[in-house]
Amino acid sequence: MHTYLATGGTLFHYNSDFSGDVNIIITGGEEIIKISGRDILELVAYGYIRPKNIAAIEDKNWMELLGD
Repeated sequence: MHTYLATGGTLFHYNSDFSGDVNIIITGGEEIIKISGRDILELVAYGYIRPKNIAAIEDKNWMELLGD
């Protein structure tokens, strides 16, 4: 299991492939939340990555869309 301390003070314990639960420890350690790693990846993919990719495609001209 890996550990990551975010700049905001939240501590994450997770498997490198995000299998199983991600344990989220709120600043100060009072509260532990367990969330499926897959659910977190889905949230990031649909809530952050997808809109960025759509915006990048919308900004391309026709030549860039064709791959030239």
